[in-house]
Amino acid sequence: MRKAILLSMLILLLVSLPTFLEVRAQEDLPPYHVKPVNGIFYPRIGYPALVVNGSTVKVVLERTAVESVWLESIYLGKYEQVISGQRQSKLGGFEVTVLEVKVSAPPGLYNLTVKAKGKVYTEPNSVAVFQDYPKELKVVHWTDTHYGVRDIPKHMTNQLLFRSAIATFNALKPDLVLHTGDVIDAIVDKGEEEPFRRAYEDLISLRVPIIMVQGNNDNTALEKGAYYWEKYFGPLYGEVKFGPYGFYLVDSDTGRIVMSQFKYMSGKVDMGVGLTHYPFDDKDIRMWEVDEQGNFVKSLEYEETVNKFLEFSKDWGVKLWLTGHWHNDGEWEYGDVKVLLTDAGQYDHGTSYGGEADDYGHYRLVTLYENGRFSYDETNSLRSFNVTFLRRLSWTSSSAAFYVASLEERTVNVTVVLSKYVENPNVEGAKLLSAKEVEGRGIYTLQVRVKGKKLVVIQAEPDKEKPEVSVKEVKSGDKIMLFYRAEDRGTGVKEVKFYFSKDNKTWELVKPELDTGWPTWKVDPEEKVYYKVEVSDAAGNKVVKYFVHKPTKPTTIMVTKTAATSTSGALNLTLVGLVVVVAVALILLFIKRR
Repeated sequence: MRKAILLSMLILLLVSLPTFLEVRAQEDLPPYHVKPVNGIFYPRIGYPALVVNGSTVKVVLERTAVESVWLESIYLGKYEQVISGQRQSKLGGFEVTVLEVKVSAPPGLYNLTVKAKGKVYTEPNSVAVFQDYPKELKVVHWTDTHYGVRDIPKHMTNQLLFRSAIATFNALKPDLVLHTGDVIDAIVDKGEEEPFRRAYEDLISLRVPIIMVQGNNDNTALEKGAYYWEKYFGPLYGEVKFGPYGFYLVDSDTGRIVMSQFKYMSGKVDMGVGLTHYPFDDKDIRMWEVDEQGNFVKSLEYEETVNKFLEFSKDWGVKLWLTGHWHNDGEWEYGDVKVLLTDAGQYDHGTSYGGEADDYGHYRLVTLYENGRFSYDETNSLRSFNVTFLRRLSWTSSSAAFYVASLEERTVNVTVVLSKYVENPNVEGAKLLSAKEVEGRGIYTLQVRVKGKKLVVIQAEPDKEKPEVSVKEVKSGDKIMLFYRAEDRGTGVKEVKFYFSKDNKTWELVKPELDTGWPTWKVDPEEKVYYKVEVSDAAGNKVVKYFVHKPTKPTTIMVTKTAATSTSGALNLTLVGLVVVVAVALILLFIKRR
């Protein structure tokens, strides 16, 4: 009997051993420190899967029992996928479920949705399907966007440029966008999660896949122990392979490049592209060697660091490195390896980086070929061509408006999604090319011919909603800046005006000053001023709000005057009296102690 029990236990152990070992196996993917916002570890919005239709993609999400998987796009439809494998595993310190999914969907960019018991997981813009491996890939190099949400003109301008770049890329229709860091402007407090979240929400409206690596400004969150990059965008480093193409993401921190990250990058490709924030010519870069516990062992010198980069480039087949950080253009050759630096996506003007006053929002077009060649254009600016919506892109409004600006004559197609579908919406400034209904929403393609600047308005139903505005007084040098936030959920904010008055009766329209490209209005802190702000949307709706700035009253000490004594004299007498009282007290204490 005892032998039978032992034999049964042995058989049970042997049967369960594969599962036991499988649960404790680690996935060969970059580790995470926090769970992503949607519970999916791979693929991600900033670390997508580029796949050919009919091939298999690996999906990693938090430990759960999966029921179904589908790819979905409002532009292309919804397609359920076949799960060919499901197992339990580990990724870093997380228990995960790993799926093998056979992809079946028309070419395009999709949200990945996984349905499990009682829960649905969705990672937006994370799977890009191609019909075959393309002979060439048209990519956009974008860097140093410095997205922020604080009440400063720089952040408001950079938010606008970020959204304008996304709408412009949607119109240009590249195959891929590559971002080499400083997506976010540096945060000063660990709790500043909002810039990561808001940038993520804006990136959802990008209609082509994006691969992203962090820069030193993004890294300020890690320095404070906050892994917001992993939560919203993807892992800190790694590789995205796609047939003959390979994209290698190297986290350069603040110039400290930890060498252990390279073990997650392997396998030579015909056309390899490296993405890192610091240019190789930056003398601050150093590779760090750490042990398995992450403790520092040693660092390489600058020349050794560059040589190590070149060794890895040879091993991986990297012909081109894309970099940022310096906020200007540059290119260097290291033997067979080209390093390309593209100017910043943020607002850089003459007083900061030596550029022209109206030069802003940069990106570069690059073409990659399957045989290992590549070509690239000069850096472009959003001032030469841009599509800029008057509100944040969303599908919650039945109307929208946008500007198309171009220094040269061109024809451009812009797709707009509205919350309501009508066959013939009201369109101003463009030609309606197509209209399609998807689940009650309207998807419209508008053709715009432009040289200069043109406003386009589309309304499935009339926009009757007024804009909203708030004003905050912010200290700015020796002035008070009237910092406004205006929002319109319909066509969008078209114009903001400030009027000043001394008597609350006669109003004068005041021209704004430009601070980092953003209009500002300022008042004297010690002067009483009435002011009103008038905000109009593209449909003609208007709101007016009234405010008053009251001088700050300095704190004063009231002292009673007499005919014989001035205020200063009384203060002096008071001080003398205090000295005498203290002196007498010390003498008495001394006598008492004696």
